[in-house]
Amino acid sequence: MAKSSLLSRVLGGLLLVLLFAAARGADAKGLKVLYSFSGGSDGGWPTSGLIMDAGGNLYGTTYGGGVVNNSICRGGNTNYTCGVVFKLSQGGAESVLYTFCTQGNCADGADPASGLVADQAGDFYGTTMIGGANDSGTVFELAAGGTETVLHSFCSEQNCADGGYPVGGLAADRAGDLYGAAGTGGNDSAGVIFEIAPNGTYTVLYSFTGGSDGGSPWAPLLIDKAGNLYGTSAGGGAINANCPNGCGTVFELNRKGAESVLYRFCSQNDCRDGSGPNPGVTADKSGNLYGTTFSGGAHGYGSVFEVTPDGKESVIYSFYCSKKQGCKDGHFPYIGVTADSEGNLYGGTSEGLGDTLWGDIFKLDTTGKFSEVQGFNPKETPCCSAPSAPVLLHGRDLYAPTAPGATGAGSIIMVTE
Repeated sequence: MAKSSLLSRVLGGLLLVLLFAAARGADAKGLKVLYSFSGGSDGGWPTSGLIMDAGGNLYGTTYGGGVVNNSICRGGNTNYTCGVVFKLSQGGAESVLYTFCTQGNCADGADPASGLVADQAGDFYGTTMIGGANDSGTVFELAAGGTETVLHSFCSEQNCADGGYPVGGLAADRAGDLYGAAGTGGNDSAGVIFEIAPNGTYTVLYSFTGGSDGGSPWAPLLIDKAGNLYGTSAGGGAINANCPNGCGTVFELNRKGAESVLYRFCSQNDCRDGSGPNPGVTADKSGNLYGTTFSGGAHGYGSVFEVTPDGKESVIYSFYCSKKQGCKDGHFPYIGVTADSEGNLYGGTSEGLGDTLWGDIFKLDTTGKFSEVQGFNPKETPCCSAPSAPVLLHGRDLYAPTAPGATGAGSIIMVTE
């Protein structure tokens, strides 16, 4: 599959905000730009969620920036770059911890489209979408001292049975095992769920068929205390005229590798239950799962949903647009939701009309009431547009990557509610 074709299909939602132009300007009240990437050696185009350490420093990856590699990174354009791992201090000082594709043929990986997980020793783990021994992506470890090690290069097995092109990030259990999803490859070329043990042993836990069990799992996984995994598949599930390749699923994978579909989207007329759950899910204390669909819902512009442990789905909010009223709640939510300790959900929309031309950050309270936390438009927020990954909550502050930013290469923002 051509890299440019894969990029347009996989990262369309994540990079949708890059279509908008941006100019320099003052920040809106409550919005602070912590750092703007140049697109050069400091990185550029962040599309992954952030993590924070005990000192308040932020860590993440950028999909671009770093070194230029014409033959490997992002389709071969001379301006395409291979991505970095970065640290951002509380004071806004950015430092690059690792630059990808610094080894021959990008054996160390390239284009990290997902975020990081960290262990107690301060080592980071993540995935790259391409690069590695077979140019099909990697799982990597970045030691606290800056040494990068590839734990697995995808498509190492015949017919890519071990999976390929991981876009979602990793989940870790208490024993140090890492879990993730690769959106292609496997026995039926519909993606896999994998595990990497602390000793580096790679195991495919489940291989999707692309049928009723789901297919194309692009999002990161959620792991519960018992070690069960939860996630979404962008394809498979219910197949109908609205989505001939399947409308997506929410699934569970137990410790033995048995998969069960908790819900198949677009099972209701006109996809009122939502369609296209590209991001992953979050959970509350009762085990209910929450996420977003990019389309479908009561008005066709996407939804926020809940799926209970027994598989009952309900739409908490359906986004709405009209020519008369515009899209003041935004539409097409694409980054998933983050839950606070009280059960409120925070997410983002990719676009809108009128006051939210560049999307927004929204909040849904426990009753499902919608409110806009921060809107983005060229007049009031020329610095940046809506987040390109789920927000990180820390007290009343929300942290997120956004694109394109004042420099056109993205930025890290903080919004105080």
